[in-house]
Amino acid sequence: MTHLTEIKINLAFALLFFLCLQTAFCRTVNETNLPSGIKILTYSDEESKTSSVNIWVKAGSADESQGEEGISHFLEHLFFRGTDNQAGNEFKARIEKLGGEANAETSKDYTRYFINVPSENTLKALNLLIETIKNAAFKKEELDIERKVILEEYNLTNNNPERAIYDELMKSAYPNHPYSKPVIGYKENIEKFQRNDFLSYREKFYKPSNLIFIITGSFHEQDAINLISKAYSNSSGHDSVKRQSVVKLTKPDRKIIKYKGPSITAMGFYAPSAEQKRELCATDALCFMLGMGKSSFFNKLQKSRKENIENISLDFQTMKEPGLIVITATYKNIGEDEIKKLIMGEINKISSGEFTQADLSRAKNMLVNSYIFSNETNAGFAESLGIYSVLNDYKFALNYVESIRKLSKEDIIKAAETLKQGPICEIIYASDKK
Repeated sequence: MTHLTEIKINLAFALLFFLCLQTAFCRTVNETNLPSGIKILTYSDEESKTSSVNIWVKAGSADESQGEEGISHFLEHLFFRGTDNQAGNEFKARIEKLGGEANAETSKDYTRYFINVPSENTLKALNLLIETIKNAAFKKEELDIERKVILEEYNLTNNNPERAIYDELMKSAYPNHPYSKPVIGYKENIEKFQRNDFLSYREKFYKPSNLIFIITGSFHEQDAINLISKAYSNSSGHDSVKRQSVVKLTKPDRKIIKYKGPSITAMGFYAPSAEQKRELCATDALCFMLGMGKSSFFNKLQKSRKENIENISLDFQTMKEPGLIVITATYKNIGEDEIKKLIMGEINKISSGEFTQADLSRAKNMLVNSYIFSNETNAGFAESLGIYSVLNDYKFALNYVESIRKLSKEDIIKAAETLKQGPICEIIYASDKK
């Protein structure tokens, strides 16, 4: 291959990549609302070789009542442990026979079940998922098996310092709201849940009006819709369960814990809810500017103070109610007040407009590229549609890239000004090494 040929090929790939970025979200998603209250979102791509079949439930750990903490997560585990018509190992065998993979997850705001399969098996996978959701048997022997699994998971979670810090921050930031509770729940609840508890919870939250079916890939859309409609033809239930609203703290909360390890400070800042779309996009870009990539503000700070700062990380997850931006720093030979001052100094720079157009472009491009790449697969695209469907509106997922590209310097400054007010909660693990 000649050098000139290589250049032409590289230019062709570059052009193709650019076109993909420009057209990545020129996708037509069809919405169908059944009389039962079920919402169905379908995206058909005839050239795809795979499909992703998803059921999203608009209920998570934040919807649990006192004494139920952890039931959403426990229930998720049980759905793949068999129905009245098939044993748990039979379900797994049928998925493998279809060439697919099945999984599930529970968050504070939702629960998700999905099967990814070769496209020719889309309807078979959909039928299996419906059977699982509607008819999970919750047999005692299967329940006891999963109880052991979850208790082991609980112990591992409790021994994870990062998880412990996050849980402490959530307790501090949301003292009178279900967001304060860990998704996995409490040990005493995990040990006591019985079959009737799960039946009652499913009856309350897994009603049709709380379900969103999302199918992406190569399949016949009307066949999928007909299958779902038939399965729930005798189901109804449009009444929704209202959740308590977040009441923000007005006085910052600070907790210092002495322990024999490196000094760690974790700070929590309130962030926009899923309903505040423009503010949410600006906050996403701000987070990338602050903490993502070698050119981020925090990375530059860490390099300039490498004798003191071992690591600075930033995490932000969109939630239905106002969420939490978590900034965590590991450091040595300086105190908690000094590390806080350094971090707040970087935030203040942005709130004062002390960043270039290149900084803004870098953050926006990284965010856009990250989002597009995460949506390249049918499973990734279904996940984006699902998250924004249960939190607010799936159309936000389709318009997200354009919304990020439209962000101005003023939008970022405004987002930073919210953080400039300081953290609403702090968890400090102060080193007590001797």
